Amino acid sequence: MFISKAFGIYRIRCQVNGHFYIGSTIENFANRWSKHRTDLRRGRHQNPRLQRAWNKYGENVFKFSVLEYCTVDQLNEREQHYLN
Repeated sequence: MFISKAFGIYRIRCQVNGHFYIGSTIENFANRWSKHRTDLRRGRHQNPRLQRAWNKYGENVFKFSVLEYCTVDQLNEREQHYLN
């Protein structure tokens, strides 16, 4: 479920190999996921590892999950928490 005006941390996970991408957003989560999918479908995502996995396994094995809602001031710290 997506909340329309929320800040937070999300994960895009490949369900085949378990690898994941962590990101933060100041826009709604549905729009952010849509932008990722558009870039991946066009073969121009800024993360080459995610793009290679998308190309190899296909769109259907990726899952977008909201990990945490937070304030704008907390975004960097919380994203780093999940990256660590």
